[in-house]
Amino acid sequence: MTLEGPWMLQVPFVSAPELCFTEELTKTVAGSTIFIQPATAPYSRLVVKELATIDQARDQFLALKRAMLAASLNVGCGIRIKDDFVVFDDDTAQLPSKPDQPFVCRQERNLAHLIITVGEPQLQLPRALPRLIESIEIAMTSNFAVEATCDQSVMLACDLYTSSFYEKSFASRFISLIGVLEVLKDQDWVSPEAMRLVDDWLGTLDQLEGAEATSLRDQVKFMKQISISRGISSVVSRHLGQDRTREVRKLYTIRSKLIHTGEHPDNLRDSLELTELIVRELLIKILLAGSR
Repeated sequence: MTLEGPWMLQVPFVSAPELCFTEELTKTVAGSTIFIQPATAPYSRLVVKELATIDQARDQFLALKRAMLAASLNVGCGIRIKDDFVVFDDDTAQLPSKPDQPFVCRQERNLAHLIITVGEPQLQLPRALPRLIESIEIAMTSNFAVEATCDQSVMLACDLYTSSFYEKSFASRFISLIGVLEVLKDQDWVSPEAMRLVDDWLGTLDQLEGAEATSLRDQVKFMKQISISRGISSVVSRHLGQDRTREVRKLYTIRSKLIHTGEHPDNLRDSLELTELIVRELLIKILLAGSR
């Protein structure tokens, strides 16, 4: 039999660089009290109590995911929360053993079995915490990112941004962040003249058969769309202006050399830092605007 509330939402999260809380903090936003607690290292967790229904818990979970996305951009780190949560509406059901699993259970449920081990914080709490709290307030009291995160490309871009912080080398982080720009690029069609030329080329491929013909046709059809570099420049120009557009063109050239020839520029770290800044600015603009 389904039990009645009040319900409690538990949302573990992990960050890179690591951000571990050594004591419980509380923040009341929009009538909800959010507890930020230590959990099994390297995890911390967000806890919301006094939830009347499971549907309310689900809404709070989605708001907290948006809040941690905002915090990732605001603090300059990658905060991960699993995409789904488990509902335990039976007091006899075993609670999750994995430390990263968000879940909802009755508030009176005994959680003593959840072991807590505290790690050493690597992000400076005095710097990160105010921005984390600010991000929670924004997500819980506004429609921040609600519309934009309905776009699967935007969601993929946000996931790539977060994942980039878990890469170990400058090169892999740089390529991951350029991947964010590739996902967000404009995908307009080329001019009518160019499209007619491509159609002529497609017609000449009719004499070919088999896998080779299919592969060539797909490549030629793709030429009807603007190049990846132009698509990136277009979306960056629209949201961030011409100065950032010129910078991102240079960064994409570095990416191409790195991918195709293995050439590492001497200033790759500087290029990485500039790319991260541009990606953060672009994602914030898109999330605030509600669309690409």
